[in-house]
Amino acid sequence: MNRSKRSMPKTLRKKMNKEIRGAQVYSKETRQDSDELTKKELLKKYPKKAGKKIEEKVKPKASKAKQKKMVSKRTSSGPVPGDSTPAHVHIEGQRWLKNTMKQNLVQRVEKSHSGKRKK
Repeated sequence: MNRSKRSMPKTLRKKMNKEIRGAQVYSKETRQDSDELTKKELLKKYPKKAGKKIEEKVKPKASKAKQKKMVSKRTSSGPVPGDSTPAHVHIEGQRWLKNTMKQNLVQRVEKSHSGKRKK
């Protein structure tokens, strides 16, 4: 039923293997990359009407005038003189001030009591 394969002459087998290998090799396309082509050369592929539509889409639009950046009202725009008063005298929060004052008071009390105890 299953016939054995006939032996093939060495030269014929070699040619066949060469053909198969050659067909499997990836051949690079002949077209150039878009980096190398100019815009007009790229548009040559398309019909004239379609090319014009594409060109209109690709064409850069006139950019609007840049809006001026809003100047901050919280900070001074120019250099600040050295003798000027600080903008915020107590930049620390109320809670922070209260904590530091209490801590200082506790430290003072501890120091005053530390010498009075008998050892």
